[in-house]
This record gives sequence, structure tokens and C-alpha cells, in this order.
Amino acid sequence: MKLLFRRQILKETKGLINRQEETKFLLHLRMELTTDEAGIINKFQLGRKELYAWLPSDIKMKTEEIPMLTQSITVAKVAAGIDLRFTDYVELLDAEAIVTKNAELLANLLKEGKSFEPEEVREF
Repeated sequence: MKLLFRRQILKETKGLINRQEETKFLLHLRMELTTDEAGIINKFQLGRKELYAWLPSDIKMKTEEIPMLTQSITVAKVAAGIDLRFTDYVELLDAEAIVTKNAELLANLLKEGKSFEPEEVREF
């Protein structure tokens, strides 16, 4: 499994009179899976596993709208490739760290899935 990060800085000009420039940070995430790994993900339904809960920070919202606008970034979405946008560089780095940590957990699940046995004996 490979996790690919592509970062981009985007400058946008807002307003007709004031012409304020805003900086946004884009992050493209994509996961490359072998056919065996894709098979394990399908077999154990790991495509629904959340890697990151993303709240678009460039949208003005009321507090009660936050749960509705938070998006679950799942294994299936990252495998297909997904773009995230941030208004703050630190948010982007935090997202990368969280996705990386959860991808490491996913890699361990894939290893366990390869050697899945219906019955196991553990002696103590």
C-alpha cells in the first residue's frame, strides 16, 4: 500500500472593490493498493473505515451546521483519489499526520487480513 500526498498553494482574489487575496492550501490524497490488498479491503469491508474527518474551513458556517458539513474521508475515497482544501497550512499538516497514522493502522489490518484464520489457539 502506498499513500500519495500532493500539496498545492492556491491564491484567490476576493471582492470587486477591496481585491483581497486569500491563500488556500490544497491536498490531493490517493492510495495505491495491490490486487491482494484491494481484495482484503473488499473482503473485510475496510473501504468504509474513516481515515480523516474533514471540515472544509473555507466555508462560512454556523455552529449547528458543523456536523452536517463534516465529511468522512474513507479508505474507498482515498483509494479513488480525493481533494481537500484548507485555509491554514497547519491544518493541512495535521490532516496529513492523522491520515498517515490511520493508514499505518490500515496497513496492520491488511497484514492481519492476509493471514486470517477462522480459528486460532492462544496459549498463556
